[in-house]
Amino acid sequence: MKVDYRALNVFKSVMTHAYVITGEKRSATSLLRQVLSRHPRDKVLGNPEALERMLRDIGSSAESVGVVHFPDRSDDLGGHYSALPRQMRECVSLRHNFGLDFDGIGRVMKMTETQAKTSYEAAMLALGDFVARPEFRTPHVHS
Repeated sequence: MKVDYRALNVFKSVMTHAYVITGEKRSATSLLRQVLSRHPRDKVLGNPEALERMLRDIGSSAESVGVVHFPDRSDDLGGHYSALPRQMRECVSLRHNFGLDFDGIGRVMKMTETQAKTSYEAAMLALGDFVARPEFRTPHVHS
């Protein structure tokens, strides 16, 4: 049996995205199950528009989860990241996990390109020294 590593990488990024939005593994898993039932894998892989629709569905469905309480981790990047508002976490996740430009982030999150860029830049400013490393500033893109 041949392993589809591209599919695994996309799924891993989608799961990470759901987790950073919800802040809790059980909620992220539940959210992802719901969303995947509406977006079949064979329709999403290799189809950027379908992936954007799925990511938009994750973001809008996550709104029903409500306020997320992360454990106190104020001494590391994870703690600072989890303290960001959901919208900023979602912008950063879409940029770094999926390599979306600000226009793409805006389409997924139903906001303007300028609003997406402003939210992302505010997140980077809030994260300060933790994101000064070059490897953090370069978005990861699935090929």
